[in-house]
Amino acid sequence: MKKVLLSIGIVLFVVNGLFGLLLSGYDTFNLVFTSMVIVTTTLLLYLLCTIKMKDGFIIGLGFMFALFGIVGYILGLVSGQEVQDNGYVIAVIALAAIEAISLVICHITSKSIK
Repeated sequence: MKKVLLSIGIVLFVVNGLFGLLLSGYDTFNLVFTSMVIVTTTLLLYLLCTIKMKDGFIIGLGFMFALFGIVGYILGLVSGQEVQDNGYVIAVIALAAIEAISLVICHITSKSIK
């Protein structure tokens, strides 16, 4: 499963890069922003498969990470070109923080369940 996730992440990253090169309305800032969302989501899903947890946590977090990745990608597409005072950037950072905190909490909780 880990190899499949990495393969899908790499394909999405390459396709996103091609879109950035081919579409004139797809600015460089949006390309970098969405690429970072793809890399972060792929990394979190890979970590989810690597860390030993109960299956219920893995399934739930997997759906949450995928959904947050899609939301982050859409926010990256509609984001303005500036980093400073950009609500979309702040929202994506907050989503990534929620994902990372959820992963840590579920990992700790899963260890304590017998």
